[in-house]
Amino acid sequence: MTLAVAPGRLWLFAALVFFGFSNNLLNISLNAQAVGVKRLYRRSIMGSFHGMWSIGAVTGGIIGAIAAPAGIDPLPHFGAILLLSILTLVMLRSAIMPRDVRSAAQKRERASIRPDLYIVLLGIIAFGSFATEGALYDWSGASIAAGLTLALLSPT
Repeated sequence: MTLAVAPGRLWLFAALVFFGFSNNLLNISLNAQAVGVKRLYRRSIMGSFHGMWSIGAVTGGIIGAIAAPAGIDPLPHFGAILLLSILTLVMLRSAIMPRDVRSAAQKRERASIRPDLYIVLLGIIAFGSFATEGALYDWSGASIAAGLTLALLSPT
């Protein structure tokens, strides 16, 4: 939300640094959950998680590409995504893996080969949350390659 209301370049820079730091912390926790789910499934499914991450990034980029030209201000756009994410997390709170994955895996009789509804919903959350990350990295690289001056480096 800070990105949407940054009053100046320095605040935007600080918000982007905080966003990147928070994003990396979330990435670590998602990968830890994925490793736990992999143990429960007793087969390699990490590629599926990364595939869902990519689908989420593309979909989020599409949503942003639709919202920006439609004239939707960033604050309501980010607010709607935030509310949708919180609602989804509250609904899935009971589905988060237990701390002791090994004991839960021992109780489980056999693994399903079909993705669970919760995994699909977690993929949707990842899609919405990380869509901007790919766009940020891709477009910033494209801007640098095109020789554009970054706004932070130009005098105010």
